[in-house]
Amino acid sequence: ETMCIQNEIPFEIPDSWEWVRLGDMSNYGQCTSVGNANIAPGTWSLDLEEIEKGTGRLIERKTAAEKKSKSCKHVFTKGTLLYSKLRTYLNKVRSRADVMMPNVTDGGTALWDEVVNERRIELAFESFRYFDTRRLKIATTYENVPFAGMRTCLLQKGSKTDTIYRCVQPADKVNKNRNYYWTNTGESAAYIGSNNGRNVAYLVNYVWKGKTYTVDYGEACLTISPTQKWFPNSSRNNYPEAGKITCTNTPGVENPEDYPNYLMPIPQTEIDKTQKRIVQNPGYVY
Repeated sequence: ETMCIQNEIPFEIPDSWEWVRLGDMSNYGQCTSVGNANIAPGTWSLDLEEIEKGTGRLIERKTAAEKKSKSCKHVFTKGTLLYSKLRTYLNKVRSRADVMMPNVTDGGTALWDEVVNERRIELAFESFRYFDTRRLKIATTYENVPFAGMRTCLLQKGSKTDTIYRCVQPADKVNKNRNYYWTNTGESAAYIGSNNGRNVAYLVNYVWKGKTYTVDYGEACLTISPTQKWFPNSSRNNYPEAGKITCTNTPGVENPEDYPNYLMPIPQTEIDKTQKRIVQNPGYVY
């Protein structure tokens, strides 16, 4: 069927060129996926962040072995048209009438940070964050960030009253005693004594769009819950020391032995029903 697209043409092109729809010039959406176990170590593995936004220039080239990726990949060959609509869909969500947030123009890892953070904002208080930290294998850091709230302290001297707000804040690299209220209180000593000697990791580094920000939880620890969360990590036997947590949105697992903390075991009866076509999750042995 012949259709007139005159009202859709955004700008003029040379007479020897022709406007066509993407689906007419490619088999868009039809691709072959291959599991990570079937990708040869020396195979070139291309991700979105390795293509420069605006120019299409290849920033770097890495093999599957160098990336240690665990996800499935789409196969492409010479002449394949690569097209991503991730940023388009993200901006469609951000630009809706009741929000009207500015468009995201980042690419690469910065774009991924925006996507992960967008889910955290849009789905706040809906229990999705819990599963996202496990799906992305980032719970070993994010799930060890301490609970924190805010306390209001009224200081009285004669007829003068001063108010101090103890809350989460950027770390002060000059004032070394910023954590005074946590490190020098009986509340801290009592918590450590009842928590097998583990202290609260009150200094946390957050990596966001290529920069590292240190956040100080020292003045606000334990103001919401008397029990701190702790996501086990096989690379350390104790709760991380203060200043040792660095949170990023990069998917992955610090140590393969951490998998049991992310995945539940599959009942052996279910494995037997499939004549062992279903394989037990990593980290569990019968």
